[in-house]
Amino acid sequence: MSSTLFLRPRSSSRVVYRSPVKKGPAKARAVHFEAVLSTVTQIRCVIVPPEVGEKLNAGSKTTVRARVLGLEFDSTLTPARAGGHRLSIPSTVWKPRGLTVGDMIPIELWRVDPAPIVMPPELERLAAGTPALRDAYFAISPSDRRQVDKHLAGIVSPEARSRWIEKLAGKLLGPRPRARKAPRA
Repeated sequence: MSSTLFLRPRSSSRVVYRSPVKKGPAKARAVHFEAVLSTVTQIRCVIVPPEVGEKLNAGSKTTVRARVLGLEFDSTLTPARAGGHRLSIPSTVWKPRGLTVGDMIPIELWRVDPAPIVMPPELERLAAGTPALRDAYFAISPSDRRQVDKHLAGIVSPEARSRWIEKLAGKLLGPRPRARKAPRA
């Protein structure tokens, strides 16, 4: 891809299939298409056409690597109401390139394997005798697992880490909070 920035006015998406440019024995096929940059609240995103999702075998959440105007990033395709999937474009991509809402941008997209889920070692030792704890940890969302990792990274004392891990285990194995009822009108 050249370093020249080409933006097109709004039009229907165009899809072109090519093999990925990344090195190595990857067998994934890259999909090239153009889409209009839009927003969902403050988040910049594009709607990935349904035929692209089919080509990538995209499910409810599919881990992908994308290249937009020469900048690569990892993301997750999420279902969109309009059909197809939504691909969030990080500010580290759209800001440096001067992209604004409504710009037609070229996108190269290919499926990648999600990062493996790794339990913190302290929780792994505690889960050795309780298989339900392991299942409960793997059932929480990726963002919750990142929060656990982030919190543990900030705890220096081994005693404090073990206390926090025991508290986490109690929450994971304890009863789930009930959903709140909507107020009556």
